[in-house]
Amino acid sequence: MRLLIALTLSGLLAACAGGGGGGGSSSGGVVITPFTSWAAIQPNSTVQASGGSIGASYTANPITGQVLTVSSASQASSGATVNFTYGPTSLTGIAIQSAQGASASLNTNNGDVISTTSSGSVLYGYNAARTTTLLAPSVDYFGWNYQSYGVWVTGQGTGSGTVGAASVGSITPTASIPATGTGSFSGNSLGMYVNSSGQAFYTVANMTANANFATQAVTFATTGTTTVNLATGVSASAPTLNLSSNMTYTGGTLSGAITSGSGMSGTATGKFYGPTAQEIGGTYALSGGGSSMFGGFGGKR
Repeated sequence: MRLLIALTLSGLLAACAGGGGGGGSSSGGVVITPFTSWAAIQPNSTVQASGGSIGASYTANPITGQVLTVSSASQASSGATVNFTYGPTSLTGIAIQSAQGASASLNTNNGDVISTTSSGSVLYGYNAARTTTLLAPSVDYFGWNYQSYGVWVTGQGTGSGTVGAASVGSITPTASIPATGTGSFSGNSLGMYVNSSGQAFYTVANMTANANFATQAVTFATTGTTTVNLATGVSASAPTLNLSSNMTYTGGTLSGAITSGSGMSGTATGKFYGPTAQEIGGTYALSGGGSSMFGGFGGKR
């Protein structure tokens, strides 16, 4: 599964940054500070953001990258953490612990790469062995302050591994979610799609979510979906992979059925982020007809 050649094709993708705030915990002598907002990031610090994730395992031909099997995706609205480590001027480490028990980490001190494309719109990372790859949307590019998400793959070129997506940030307290009115969120969605022939793709799309706070309902949709073939880097328009969902929420956790234009179906889950639900984010999983698709989304009002 070869991902890196896709990076120059995805102008809608952008880079993860920041975190900070609050009292901290310690792990191996490193003080970990809970995330409050990207604007609160401090140099030479490690911050931890929490949220939900989705994960699956796969087997693949290690030479061609053809996916042979993909397990049913497991989804959880909480239990995932992402640690962001910063040096004096830049992000130097990312450590993901999914709610499903899978993990992925990158650290530039170990020879791993964490960088952005020439446009500055995509954060990509890969380890020295090229077996783990991460892509995430840029909070700077979209103007987000309270959340972000990412998609990753482990085990590339080895014949098996895991894939996942996580949505993390500063979750809105239930009592602080508006009880009346509406909110329109916009942003993007990034995922992974495996077709019935075992070809694997990243997907990139625009995202909108319209919340009715009085009825506790959210109408979610993606448009303009583009696929990028992981083996060849070729991109193509894929309108049949546009997604739609009608989610409801209780206690601040969004959930609902989600469908694609190609007939896949599954579930989506998410959270409001920020002091008063300024932003939204989540993950989704779909399958059908021998194909599967999963990923994350984020946006702001």
